[in-house]
Amino acid sequence: MKTMKTVALAATLVLTLLASRAVFAADKPSDEDQVKVTVGKIKEALEKKDINLLMATFSESYKDPRVGGKAEAKALLEQGLKSGYADNGKVKIDALKVKFSEDKKTAKAYPLDLSSSMGSISVELVLGKEKDAWLVTQVNPDGV
Repeated sequence: MKTMKTVALAATLVLTLLASRAVFAADKPSDEDQVKVTVGKIKEALEKKDINLLMATFSESYKDPRVGGKAEAKALLEQGLKSGYADNGKVKIDALKVKFSEDKKTAKAYPLDLSSSMGSISVELVLGKEKDAWLVTQVNPDGV
């Protein structure tokens, strides 16, 4: 009798673990949803002029041939904020499309439409998957 209870308890435990694993796997957001979460954080950061939140969306491996690495990008973005480039700023992401590379290691999100009292520009974001997040590895502004 004691053995049957032990077997029943073990079986219940195994079934519970399998069921919970299936639930957690089903709840994991898709790569596209994860990219959109990152873009949403970028929108929030730009509209709040929060440089730290913005830089949290950038990969440590960020590289731009025009700017340099992440530290240089942060300095340039801080200078832009101080110069008023984000005053009355708006970020539109409703037309944003996400395209993945064949190996699913990188994604491009376009357009991120930025406007302020200084003008407007559309930006393409290149993102890389790092651990469980998609982070910006390069920014490609239109016409630059």
